Amino acid sequence: MLAAGCTVQKEPEPVAGSRADGMVILEYSVYFTERAEVDYAAARDKARRICAGWGYSGAEPLGGSTQICAMRYNCNTVDVRLPYQCTGAGSR
Repeated sequence: MLAAGCTVQKEPEPVAGSRADGMVILEYSVYFTERAEVDYAAARDKARRICAGWGYSGAEPLGGSTQICAMRYNCNTVDVRLPYQCTGAGSR
């Protein structure tokens, strides 16, 4: 029997992006017994900083997430990806 999951703080980190498309992807990993408490404000700030470096004025979450089974842990961990769209004029 599995023990009840614990709540853990997660702060997504940048893992991919495209300056030309104005897209930033942030990610965090969650073990199957954990409940993630995600710092979405910090994630948005990270996305905005990346977008600003590309000449955009902001970033908005696209909504939703993609969950990927992390095979490195026999699917005991899920990588959760959050997409952000850069906003404002970009240097394309």
